Amino acid sequence: MPLSLDQTEVKTITVSAFHISAFAIDLERSEIIISYNELDENGDPLADKIALVEGPDYPAAIQEASAIAGADVYVALKQALYNQLTAITGKTGTVS
Repeated sequence: MPLSLDQTEVKTITVSAFHISAFAIDLERSEIIISYNELDENGDPLADKIALVEGPDYPAAIQEASAIAGADVYVALKQALYNQLTAITGKTGTVS
């Protein structure tokens, strides 16, 4: 009987939490890119992953964030970024 060393070992890992390490919002493409870690029950990282929020999930995520914040976060974020651009560049304009 031949010896087979190609046995796979099944290991169950429980993901207990996520840690969002970064996110970016692409206003032109209407998508949110999320970089996150899956954590085990001890809080130790299991894997670095990336998720993309796009299509109908993009406006749904913005609406949910606005509901949680009690304000339109999309408008507030664009205004805050405009204020930063004004401070950095010394130029003014309108938010579009």
